[in-house]
Amino acid sequence: MNDAWNRIFEQSRSANVFLIPAVQTVANLDAISPELREMVLGNTWTKVFFKIGTKESAEIAAEIIGKEIRVQDSVSASGGESQSGTDASAGPAGSSSTSANSGIGERAVEEYKVSPYDLTALDKGEAIVSYAGNKVYHIRVPRLGMSDEAMIGPVKLNHFRSRFVKGIDLFRRADQYLSTSSSVPE
Repeated sequence: MNDAWNRIFEQSRSANVFLIPAVQTVANLDAISPELREMVLGNTWTKVFFKIGTKESAEIAAEIIGKEIRVQDSVSASGGESQSGTDASAGPAGSSSTSANSGIGERAVEEYKVSPYDLTALDKGEAIVSYAGNKVYHIRVPRLGMSDEAMIGPVKLNHFRSRFVKGIDLFRRADQYLSTSSSVPE
């Protein structure tokens, strides 16, 4: 890939051509040019994120996936007990009281739909798919394999020998076309 690829993603999208760029980190795109990074990210509708190895790339991926407003609940409780009185008096001049308080609160906070930590903690075969900019799916890609019992035999490719076509065979008839006269014009 080089800078010349900048317009390919834009042109392919308008021509309904399917491209699948795959990079290990966002820095791979930035190494070519920041414009290429923006062209790839801006012109891809579906983005698939497998386990991300660096914190910086995970943060960028979390930003790409997006944020949403979530409600954070908080619950609090408190209580107390008090007693008062004089130690010298024998009568019931003292008093006691107890109290209990509880509270419930909510606040709206903006959080990542998928946190950078979650992107770095994905397991083999797990991926986060961002589709259409607002839909996010957590998927598991199955590993497909063939057991020895399912294999019929070694894989063979069909190679057909081309039929021999008799041509004019100029090499065999070269003496007819080359001059044999020993006279050299003066």
